[in-house]
Amino acid sequence: ICALLLIIVGSWVQVKFSDYGPELQKVWQAAPIALIVLGAIILLVSFLGCCGAIKENVCMLYTYGVLLVILLIAEIVAAIMTVVYKDKIDPEIEKIFKDAVRDYPKPEIQQSIDLIQKTFECCGATGPEDYGVVPESCGTFQA
Repeated sequence: ICALLLIIVGSWVQVKFSDYGPELQKVWQAAPIALIVLGAIILLVSFLGCCGAIKENVCMLYTYGVLLVILLIAEIVAAIMTVVYKDKIDPEIEKIFKDAVRDYPKPEIQQSIDLIQKTFECCGATGPEDYGVVPESCGTFQA
């Protein structure tokens, strides 16, 4: 059930963020894809475990156990990498948004940024001072 939930949430996020245009998708494109892949892997491993238990196949159950240990190790490594690289990820995302704000006059960028600013109720990469003329999409979020 959790595997299916991961696949559904990953798919929903992928579809939801596809509205923001390909220029800005690179910021969050990896997360939904990772959720979908992780959900599929967990679904396959779970299926293997169920089949092994139903058929009482010792080899399948050992394989299931080994795959569970590998998944656990991979999750621990991912958690450690997230903590270690957190300070490098935030500035990179900020740089991408600052570059996008600088390119705001381009129609395809403008549409994506306007949608992001309306959806997340924000203005610019760091604030309204990022713009010479504050766009209408900033609305009342200029605090």
